[in-house]
Amino acid sequence: MEITLIYANVNDNTLEDVGMLHDYTLDLAYGSSENNFELKIRRGKADIRLGMAIYIDGTEYGGIIDEFTIDSDENSITYSGRTWHGILEGKYLYPNRNRDAIVYSGNVTNSIDDMLERTNLKNSVISCFYDENAEVVQEPFQISCDDGNYQRAYTALRDYTYSANLKPKIINGVISVYPADEYTNDDISNAPYKITQTFTTTNHFHLVSSSDDKTARYEIDIYIDADGNIIPFSKENPISDNDYFMSVPDEYQEKVPKGISEIVEYKETGIKDTYNYVMLTSKPADWDTKYNDYYVHNESADEDDNAEEFINVESGSYRILTSKPVDWDVLIDDSNYGCTQYYTKFIDGLGRVKYDSVSNDTYDVYTTMTTKPSDWDTNFGAYYVKSGNNYNAVANNADYKRIYSKPSWFYSTIRESTGGTHKGYEEIFIKKGNGSYEQLKAKNETVKRIMKTEPSDWNKNNYHKYFYRGINSKGKTDYIPCNVKYVKKVTKKKGKKKTTYKKESRKFSKFKANKYYMNVSVKVDAKWEKNVAYYRDVNYKKIPAFSKNIYYMKESRNRPATWQSGKYYIYTFPDWVGGRFYQRITDHYASMISDAMSDILQSTSKQKLEIELSEKNQYDINDIIEITDEETGITARERITKKIIKIEKGNVNISYEEGE
Repeated sequence: MEITLIYANVNDNTLEDVGMLHDYTLDLAYGSSENNFELKIRRGKADIRLGMAIYIDGTEYGGIIDEFTIDSDENSITYSGRTWHGILEGKYLYPNRNRDAIVYSGNVTNSIDDMLERTNLKNSVISCFYDENAEVVQEPFQISCDDGNYQRAYTALRDYTYSANLKPKIINGVISVYPADEYTNDDISNAPYKITQTFTTTNHFHLVSSSDDKTARYEIDIYIDADGNIIPFSKENPISDNDYFMSVPDEYQEKVPKGISEIVEYKETGIKDTYNYVMLTSKPADWDTKYNDYYVHNESADEDDNAEEFINVESGSYRILTSKPVDWDVLIDDSNYGCTQYYTKFIDGLGRVKYDSVSNDTYDVYTTMTTKPSDWDTNFGAYYVKSGNNYNAVANNADYKRIYSKPSWFYSTIRESTGGTHKGYEEIFIKKGNGSYEQLKAKNETVKRIMKTEPSDWNKNNYHKYFYRGINSKGKTDYIPCNVKYVKKVTKKKGKKKTTYKKESRKFSKFKANKYYMNVSVKVDAKWEKNVAYYRDVNYKKIPAFSKNIYYMKESRNRPATWQSGKYYIYTFPDWVGGRFYQRITDHYASMISDAMSDILQSTSKQKLEIELSEKNQYDINDIIEITDEETGITARERITKKIIKIEKGNVNISYEEGE
């Protein structure tokens, strides 16, 4: 029988047929693995190019050409590429930001359309046939990445539809969904089969999650009974650690595998918290002080898939004050008035509105002193002298006198009457052009110091920080960084010699005492220079004589801020509304159980079916095969997970694989 294969251009995400083939060999497989094809034709038969599509109309057999191989010995060209299914399997389904999983339910074609959107295939040659009357998936199906791996799109499509007893078919690049068919002994006739029944597999999973430093640790045991059923390990729909059973309930104790029947597997992971949000119907006792510990549904999440679904209860609101609060002027503690319980609004450097507590107004009170304070000699600068309406800190008034020669005490250490010391040159100043005076001070300078012992960081990475005595780029002796050297080069040009010193890398070498130098920062005294006009402050560091009723002591006092209507704000806590707020509860077990669940589920299967299906029936991915052996009465049930097709000279050979 002649089977026509069409090759087509892909333009504007549609197929534009170019030609047809009748003499070809097609090997194609799709399902749980491969999802690719090879098409072999004689050279010169067709002008097929990379990026084109091939398909057999009305079937799932087709895809995109990614590669070709020319064989001159066979006079053939072999084209290979991804099937329609392989295009999907080459994509991953990523949850929205701030989400651990994608959850699908409702109209199945809506869910498939979302898968195409997430994989950037929405406007591609792969599309979904939308059916408003399509099957509705009642039980939410979760596609998660709890184990750190995202799920491939075609695998997710197969599993999602299978969970609702459906099967996906991709015909000419269009995804449609149909009810999965079930086949039994009567449908399959005498097809040879092999059923493997397992007496014991791993039936006790000891799961552990712990923090990196092992200070936090969570453990749970999950058992599978002799019939392949998971023994309950938690309450229904657990949301907190307390909902998990730390020991098997009494009514299930007899089903726990023991002795030689028990096979244990240990699994350990890092701690990954699962957060559940429980609606509050009554006001928590700590609401007024810890409302930020509770949550509210984020309305933005309804429109923005990347937004957090729940957010902390926002702080209360700020309301502007139009009348003066009764406690505004009331002293509430030793130094603060009631005004400090209110707020002012301002705009920060990023243009954001901020609020800050009102500050007391402060004012200074100056009181004349009739007796000399005990700390006058050492702290006279903390007191004041009145000048007109102003108060200025007491100071030993500078009196600059010109000096013409370097004083003998220039470098001496001079003891002050207040108990401190200073260098003689600190009493000397240089008069600047604006009439001010600049004090002579010691300066920090970097000098080279020879090293007698090896520094702790003497290695290749830090070699450049140290120095040796060598020739520099001008041929002069200098301090040279240890990682470089200058090599003398002599060249001749027109009979004249020219000497240069080329910079080159210097190899790391072992430390030798008294050979290498390091930079050291030292304090260098001020210098007396010629032709500079110097002045001495003859009152430098001298204590002013105390006189009663001349000097003042200052005391800073607080008073309420000046009230102004419309300037200040009061902060109000969020109002409690039952059914609006949520408490976040942490579940430390859900994630590690989810990570292990695929292995656990595999251990629940006691039978494995292998069957050679004839070509009498056409089977699809997700169809169910159920075989009962008449001699033993054992029944095995598997879904079709892979389809392998070979077409050569019009002959079609199809084989299948079953299992997960």
